[in-house]
Amino acid sequence: MELRDVKRYINRLVQAQGSPYRLTAVIFRRNASTGEDYYQAELTDIRNGNSVVICALEQVEKEETTT
Repeated sequence: MELRDVKRYINRLVQAQGSPYRLTAVIFRRNASTGEDYYQAELTDIRNGNSVVICALEQVEKEETTT
């Protein structure tokens, strides 16, 4: 997923590592040693609402909706 897609998919279903999650937050970070900025996604497991995964934003795939 790209940063420009975050607003559209926040609190919606997404895929990461072949499993469904809800995109609940995006985290902006800066690497202290290199000074590089990067984003991470906070994903909540839809099967167990107490489980949260933090991963690279690039690892998140948009959930395809069928209409």
